[in-house]
Order: sequence, then C-alpha cells, then structure tokens
Amino acid sequence: MLLGVTLVILMVVFSASANERKKEFAIMRILGATKKKLAAILIWESLYISMSGGVIGTMLAAIFVFPFNVFIGDNIGLPYIQPSLLWIIAILLGTLLVAFSLGPIASAYFAVKVSRSQTYLTLREGE
Repeated sequence: MLLGVTLVILMVVFSASANERKKEFAIMRILGATKKKLAAILIWESLYISMSGGVIGTMLAAIFVFPFNVFIGDNIGLPYIQPSLLWIIAILLGTLLVAFSLGPIASAYFAVKVSRSQTYLTLREGE
C-alpha cells in the first residue's frame, strides 16, 4: 500500500513537471528531437529525482536515526534492538532499488503522453 501511495505522489509530481515543460518539448521537437528522445529525457529526469531522494533519505536516516536509536527506543518504550550490518545494507539496497524503479514507472505514462502531443497545438496553448 505504501508503494502505491508513493507511486501516486510521484505521478502527480512528474505530471506537473511534464505539463510545465510542454512548450519546451514542443520547441525541442521543432528543432529535431525525436519522440523517443523526449520520452527518454523524462524517464532519465525521473530516475535522477527518485535516486537523489532515495540517497538523501538514507543519508538522513544514517545521520539522525542510527546515532540516536538508543535514545529514540528509550523514549517510545521499545527495547533496544541493533540490526546487524548485513541487515542495514540489505535495507539500504532495497530502498535504493525501490527508489530506482518507482521514478521511471511513475513518469512512463507522461513520457508517452508528451511524445504523442502535437507540436503546433502545444505551442498554441501557451499563447
């Protein structure tokens, strides 16, 4: 369920980004960019955004959660449990894998939509 919510949120973000850049993509299309190239630009952008979010999130967890895990555990009444290094690495890799896959999946629809848009009508929308 959490992945579904994350996917919907990312789709909203990427749709706003794609809608803002319609005119830019139309101009790039006039200048000779192919539809595949425009779709690839959106997919790669989403990959960069989602990967940077995953990396920043894991860095913040490493900075704030791991040093204070005893303090946090005592305050919320949970016993202190220290996961093994192997388990922490597995969680880190799983998080990065999910971040790596959710961004392109969320933007795939909008990449196809932008590559199908008609150049003239997109340019006329902005006037």
